[in-house]
Amino acid sequence: MKSVQATTSTLRARLPKLNFLVLSPGIFNLRGRDDTEEGIDRRLGLHYYARWKFIHDLLPVLQNATDAGEDAKVMSVLAPGTGRPVDLDDLGLKKSYTLPKAGMTSPTYTDLMMESYAEQSPGTAFIHIYPGHVRTPLLRTSHPILRILNPLTHVLTYPLTITPEYCAENMFYALVHSEPGASRRDPQADDMGKTRYHGGAEERARVWEHTKEEIERALATPFSGST
Repeated sequence: MKSVQATTSTLRARLPKLNFLVLSPGIFNLRGRDDTEEGIDRRLGLHYYARWKFIHDLLPVLQNATDAGEDAKVMSVLAPGTGRPVDLDDLGLKKSYTLPKAGMTSPTYTDLMMESYAEQSPGTAFIHIYPGHVRTPLLRTSHPILRILNPLTHVLTYPLTITPEYCAENMFYALVHSEPGASRRDPQADDMGKTRYHGGAEERARVWEHTKEEIERALATPFSGST
């Protein structure tokens, strides 16, 4: 979170206004909970908390674009429609963490985050979009033995994936054509509405307060200089 804060401080000092903010940090591995020295799981940190912090810090320059009569749009590339109900007794998955839970928690938190920001900044578009299964080197392995399976993996996954170019076209379309407010978009950039949506007013408020507290706690953690 300190790295995010340093980045956003630099951007605010350089940019008088910001029209488009696209967020897609992530991680793919099979590890269990893996906390940084700030006490935030790396997976949840990249998929959710860091994005929340980026938006929070850059809202003033996004608002400057809106005030100038220009577009102001935020896109979080993740996975709407793949979430799970919010466990209000285990926000942040501190009590019970599994890879499936972590994978399904971030999309739900993101839906709620975008709705909260849309309430605060009604002139800005907040888009949560699912890119689909994109044909990238993500599933390739560099393991000296297992990498002989890379060609087979490519053949098996090819019919189930889309090209990066096709994905980019859909992401760009959603970014350009989304109106102010919160929206959830599928891989074809179509508005999903509330399809497979989990949450409500209570969940939205509780997740927001949890996130603020978690990030404030992380920022107050002394920096040791280790990775």
